[in-house]
Amino acid sequence: MIPVAALPIRVYPRVLRALVLLFTLAFTAHAGSLRTREGKFLEGTVQLDPPGGVKITLLNGEHQKFPLASLESASFTSGAASSLPPEVAALMKGRGNGLLGTYYERVDFSSSAVHRLDESVNFDWELGEPIAGVQKDYFSARWAGQLEAPVSGKFTFHLDADDGAKLWIADKLICDAWRVADGAEISGDIELKQGERYDLRLEYYDNLGPAHVRLSWTGPGIPKSIVPRSQLYAAIGTRAGGIAPTNGLLAAYFRRTAFDSSSAATRIDSQLDFKWGGTAPVSEVPVEAFSARWSGQVAAQFTESYTFHVEAGGGARLWLDGQLILNQWTNQAGNYYSTVVPLAAGQKYDLRLEHINTNSDAKLRLLWSSASQRKVPIPAEALTPSRPTESGPRKSQHGLLGTYFSRPDCSGEVLKRLDAQVNFDWADKPAAPGVPTEDFSVRWNGQVQAQHTENYTFHVETDDGVRVWLGDRQIIDEWRQQSTTVVSQPVALNAGQFYPLTIEYFSAKPPAMAKLKWSSPSTPLGIIPASRLLPPNAPSAPAPGERRLGLDRGVVTWDGSFLAAPLVSADDTALQFGGAQKDFSLSTVNAARIVFQNLSAQRAAKLELGRAGVLLVNGDFVDGDFKGLDRGRVKLSSVLFGLKFFDATYEVVAVILRDPAPGAPTFRVKASDGSVLLVKKFAVAADGLTIEDATLRGYKVPAQELLEIRQGSGTNLFSAALRLGPNSLHAEAAKVDAAAERDWKAKADAVRNLVLAENDKRARMDDEEQRKVRTELDAAVEAERSLKAAIAKLAEQQEALSRTRAELKTAEATVEAARAEAKKVTAAYDAKLAETDRLKAQHDKGKALLAQRGQEVLVATRTRDTTHSRLNNEVAAAENGLGSARNRLAAAKQDEANRIRNAEANRKAATLAAEQAEAARAKAEAAWKTAQADLQKAATARDEAKKAVDSAKQQADQLTAAHADLSRKAATDKTITAPKLAEAKAAADKAATDFAAKTRTAEEVRVKRDRLQADDAAKKRDLDRLASDATVKAAAAKTAQAAQEKTERDAKEVRVKAEEQLKLAEAKFTETKAAKEKQLAELTAKVTEAENVRKQVDKENTELWNTIQKLARERDQLKLASLTATGTADRAAMDTATRKRTVQSAETQVAQQTERKQAAEKQLADAKAVIEKRARAQFK
Repeated sequence: MIPVAALPIRVYPRVLRALVLLFTLAFTAHAGSLRTREGKFLEGTVQLDPPGGVKITLLNGEHQKFPLASLESASFTSGAASSLPPEVAALMKGRGNGLLGTYYERVDFSSSAVHRLDESVNFDWELGEPIAGVQKDYFSARWAGQLEAPVSGKFTFHLDADDGAKLWIADKLICDAWRVADGAEISGDIELKQGERYDLRLEYYDNLGPAHVRLSWTGPGIPKSIVPRSQLYAAIGTRAGGIAPTNGLLAAYFRRTAFDSSSAATRIDSQLDFKWGGTAPVSEVPVEAFSARWSGQVAAQFTESYTFHVEAGGGARLWLDGQLILNQWTNQAGNYYSTVVPLAAGQKYDLRLEHINTNSDAKLRLLWSSASQRKVPIPAEALTPSRPTESGPRKSQHGLLGTYFSRPDCSGEVLKRLDAQVNFDWADKPAAPGVPTEDFSVRWNGQVQAQHTENYTFHVETDDGVRVWLGDRQIIDEWRQQSTTVVSQPVALNAGQFYPLTIEYFSAKPPAMAKLKWSSPSTPLGIIPASRLLPPNAPSAPAPGERRLGLDRGVVTWDGSFLAAPLVSADDTALQFGGAQKDFSLSTVNAARIVFQNLSAQRAAKLELGRAGVLLVNGDFVDGDFKGLDRGRVKLSSVLFGLKFFDATYEVVAVILRDPAPGAPTFRVKASDGSVLLVKKFAVAADGLTIEDATLRGYKVPAQELLEIRQGSGTNLFSAALRLGPNSLHAEAAKVDAAAERDWKAKADAVRNLVLAENDKRARMDDEEQRKVRTELDAAVEAERSLKAAIAKLAEQQEALSRTRAELKTAEATVEAARAEAKKVTAAYDAKLAETDRLKAQHDKGKALLAQRGQEVLVATRTRDTTHSRLNNEVAAAENGLGSARNRLAAAKQDEANRIRNAEANRKAATLAAEQAEAARAKAEAAWKTAQADLQKAATARDEAKKAVDSAKQQADQLTAAHADLSRKAATDKTITAPKLAEAKAAADKAATDFAAKTRTAEEVRVKRDRLQADDAAKKRDLDRLASDATVKAAAAKTAQAAQEKTERDAKEVRVKAEEQLKLAEAKFTETKAAKEKQLAELTAKVTEAENVRKQVDKENTELWNTIQKLARERDQLKLASLTATGTADRAAMDTATRKRTVQSAETQVAQQTERKQAAEKQLADAKAVIEKRARAQFK
């Protein structure tokens, strides 16, 4: 870093202002703003506020909400962290600098590599190269560093890659998608602690086609978002717990001199001011035989020419914005190199420095100097590590065009340049290289835009004269010599309107000063900022970057919208996008232009309006209709070439479908991917916008990618930069750029010569004698080198002359061959044309015959159809009769069945009744016979009971008499004892008892017989009744049987008669149908014959027409070949003429080189003579 005290007093205020500006930008880089339609302007964090507005958080923490209808414009907060809600963004308290990205030319992390410091992993390269020096396909990349957790808890990391990717955190594999894929997102979880840093490594490779990779996260209180730079530490030159360096250059040191990426050690060097001597630059490389590469960006403080000085112990090469501005790849110790380049204040330029060393005294210093800056090492504040370059043009489009003159009357132009502001205090220094310090003048032209609608006061502080014009009116006129004076003039301005501004200034004698300021009620006094100034070559005053709108890679719609989303595929109906817009498709009729490679302003100016086709990389334009994009190839239907395919990656620059025209939009929406949408209506949600217009329906703009919403009407939102052609903005820009480039080269050469002369003068002042010796030796070496170069160049040009002459002869032979081929093809074309005409006449005759045969077929067909209709009617009538007969037969059969069924039912009923009556009679008869048997048995039992009663009575009488006799005898007969008497008494009593019992039994038997006799009489009566009933029912059954037989005979007669009628109807139908088929066969045969004849004629005629078509195609091919041969001959002739001019030019160059060789020989001889002279003088 430069000590402030070491700076000249004149420079110190500028440095202080620059530091204040950088400090302010550091705190406002991510701020947003909005302006209402009433002119109210606010700054802060701007976010969407669903469903139809925005909200802003001011710097003091106040929140305000506005509906979209009340806004003129809204610029949204940018950046990964600040795109989050304020409460979430406040968690991101890290002070990181990003990750170290290493890009390899192969997918296996081998071959040469390029290092870069990436703020985050959020890339969508589509079909472009990831970084300069690495191919578009089959490359790999590795990001390494540390991750600091903003809070404690569980984090989910999301990896979206096309193709393969892996993520490690704290040596743990979190996400593994190492495969060929089209962007499928994977996730992984890990627990982190607040404030701790974890090693992070992300590896990625791309196979073929579109490429993108994004690393996002979600965590406690953190929605899904890209991991921000503040939480990532590249771990190069960073102490644990310290602040990661963000200024300086990214350095890569290699152990060998071949820039072998596998042996690189990286760090950030704040300045390139090293004198290593006998020590190694880093511990990983040797003291000798190492190489180093520094990359990043440099920004100048002043808009003027800067001289870059390189002091190296070996070889050195320096690139600025991709251009090699210093190439001294010689390994000599103590070399000093310098080169002059014009720079614009505040603009960042890509810078790369390579160094090789094989000496023991190693050193490397990178310094600069200018008219306003003394020679010092480039400070760290002016350097930033290598980061991805921003899309769009690098040249600033803000400021005024300054023309510097060598005389005070604005004549004697010296140079033109774009000055960001009119804020100069040259004192006694030149205002620009080649401009004198006195009696010079400057004119600034451009436009000024006011921020508010109010009265502004312009203040001009100069020494000496100044004149100012605003529009067509001169507002200040102080064209005279005077000391430092401030002149003021009030003017009314409208917000947003651009006013032409011209300032003329002259200085008679030093000191010289010119400053343009303004003030208003809303604007404090100060220098007019560059953002409010535009050069004169912007007639429509486009916004920054708008000049390239429609030329960058993307799709332009018919009404002026620009879609930067990657195009994946397309056909003739719709365009399909990838990335975040993979669910969106655009109708082909709504597309105007598809740009695959960024268009230059020169090419855009040469395109013709109204032409549709494909613009190729080689500059050719092929007219045709766009048919689609499939697997990286553009399909085009051309009248001249038919269906043709072009490689979208390597051949096609753009596809032009139609010229865009202004529509009637209400809003212009800008996104961070470069998209600019002109729409009438969209839906607002927390996560972004969804377009609802018919053209872009469904297109989504995520909230984190939203940059600006501007409200307007009609064509005010349509960018004039979308128009191409010779009358477009790009044509004017191409002219200005070409003129500026020519002028820049001329002035740069002049300044370089001045610097070389100044360096020689300073060298002589340091050590005059030693410088003389070194100068003379260098002159001799340079003369010898120039002689060798001249000899080599002469040999090369002579060889080129011989080769050109040989090519001229070959071209002349090619012309003759092409002309002969053209004549041959033309003759063949004429022969084919005559043959085609002959066959056409024959085809016309065939067409007439075909028409005649067709008429015959038509007549035959009509006759056949008429007869067919008549016969169909007859067959239908016969078929109807047959149907009636069948119906009658069916009715007869049904009637017969019904009658037989009824008779059978009656017969069965009568038979059943007879059978039941007979069964009842038989049953009654059996019961009666059983009763007879029972009665007989009862009579027999009665007789037996009567006999038993009589016997018992007789026995009882006998025993009673015997007992009485014993009783009487007992009185006299002592032998009759009482026991014998009792025994006799008991026997008599028993006999009496037996008699009484048998008497009762006999009575019971009698009663039973009487009952059975009565029952027998009743059953006899039932038997007689049932016998009579069975006789009656048997007679009824016989009557029913006779009726059934009669019914069957009658029904059979009716059925037989119906069957005979059916046979007659069937015979008639068969006869009618056979006659119909016979006649139809005859007519069909006639039609078929006629049709065959017609087909044969048609076939012959078709074959003839195919032959004619074939001949026509051959004729067209011959015509195309004739035109091609003629064009080839013409181009060959033009090529021959060109080669003749080339030969003449080569002969001239050989002659000039011969003169240079002779001059170099003379210079070498003079240098040797001077050396010999000095040697003799020293010897003496």
